Amino acid sequence: MSTSDAIRQMLQESAETKLAAKGLADKIAVFAEWMKETYLHGGKVILFGNGGSLCDAAHIAGELVGRFKRQRRGLPAIALADPAILTAVGNDYDFSAVFTRQVEAWATPGDLAVGISTSG
Repeated sequence: MSTSDAIRQMLQESAETKLAAKGLADKIAVFAEWMKETYLHGGKVILFGNGGSLCDAAHIAGELVGRFKRQRRGLPAIALADPAILTAVGNDYDFSAVFTRQVEAWATPGDLAVGISTSG
């Protein structure tokens, strides 16, 4: 397959994925309401993921703290992405505990913890 054909195929798959996501509108709206309620009640959003999903979590936290779409106050959000914490917990406990341990440390009642996975 040529490079141009590969690009066309990726663009086609991207368009199909976006069209299929229309079926998730109700679930996305429920999640948006959870986030809104979290912020209305003084909570923060805590995001985490593994590998590339951790980068997605950090990007989303940056948009929430920053100004996604319009000028507004920063919204409290953190990504559990500190490499020192990740490796310390993985070393001292187990890598299966790297996010639960941080949620225990950072979360307070009313916060919303969001795990992101592109692999299920």
